[in-house]
Amino acid sequence: MIIRAPFVYPPNFNADNPVRLVAHGLRAGKAWAVQAAAKSMHQLVTPGATLVPMPSSDGSTSANFLLARAIVAEMGVGGASVAILPLLAGERRPSQYETKKAGRLLTGEELKMRAVASALPEHKVILIDNVVDSGETARAALTAMGQSAMPVEVLVWAVAPHWGVGSVPGGIRKPFLQPANDPRANIQHRHYGAIAC
Repeated sequence: MIIRAPFVYPPNFNADNPVRLVAHGLRAGKAWAVQAAAKSMHQLVTPGATLVPMPSSDGSTSANFLLARAIVAEMGVGGASVAILPLLAGERRPSQYETKKAGRLLTGEELKMRAVASALPEHKVILIDNVVDSGETARAALTAMGQSAMPVEVLVWAVAPHWGVGSVPGGIRKPFLQPANDPRANIQHRHYGAIAC
């Protein structure tokens, strides 16, 4: 599975950091954050893909569905070939963010994710979320969808800065160092890297 993101989440707390502000706004479904993120994220979507919004800690996909719609709108004519499929659902649970602050991560089972559509797309699926930190939510989504042979990517606003230093089970193949559109990035230019799921 490949994870694509236009930004790295700031490593040090700064309440006014724009990447952090947008990430928190996305989690709350704020229109200004959705529009700001879509302007960067749409460049990382392949025409013809199916966008699948990820469930949030409230069990709903509504915030990420709004983001997926805004991404497609930003694509203009290219967005006409991109579908949005509400394939996943969840249940209310503690947020991964709050659980991490308490010193642990939710397991795939605790994330309470399930597939709600019986037919999976036969072409590329792109899971839409706000931030990837541990990768557990993405792994839970893959498990919920079944071990399909379809190609799956994850598209997020930002990835956590600790990726690339061996802190994630399964490991990172490439470090997350620079914005995806930075030609100096030695990471296939249009995404940050891949995790083993």
